Amino acid sequence: MGAIDSQHEKESPIFLLIFLFLVFLLFLHSYIAMIVGGVVLTRVIEIVLFVIFITILVFSFSTAHKDE
Repeated sequence: MGAIDSQHEKESPIFLLIFLFLVFLLFLHSYIAMIVGGVVLTRVIEIVLFVIFITILVFSFSTAHKDE
């Protein structure tokens, strides 16, 4: 049981960070659309930002797991 609890505690920040990033994109969406001038291009920019964010998370947390 202890291993499951500690594993859940390590995964919680990942989901919290993803949620906060999606909320950030939700608020940023209208500003990106105003600057870029199109909804389709805005979606592409948001997807690229999300992929970069997920990649950074994966690499940062994968090195933390190697230390164990």
